[in-house]
Amino acid sequence: MNLPFKEGSELYMKAMEKYQDERLWDMWLSIFPNMDKESFISFEQFKLNARKQKLTKRTDEEIIQDAESILKTLKKPSA
Repeated sequence: MNLPFKEGSELYMKAMEKYQDERLWDMWLSIFPNMDKESFISFEQFKLNARKQKLTKRTDEEIIQDAESILKTLKKPSA
């Protein structure tokens, strides 16, 4: 298969985007059972948030704080 470089690179980028979407879908599915009416987030919003986070630089301290808040949320007793 001989493709011009531009077409080949566009095809590769589209494939990578689909791969990333599949990975994000799997991540969203893993947190979906823990969502309730207040914490529900649509997949599209989850995907937008994930892509925004990749663009921002965060310190180790900020990442640790986020992880701790997630753990606290998961440890809440369910009603």
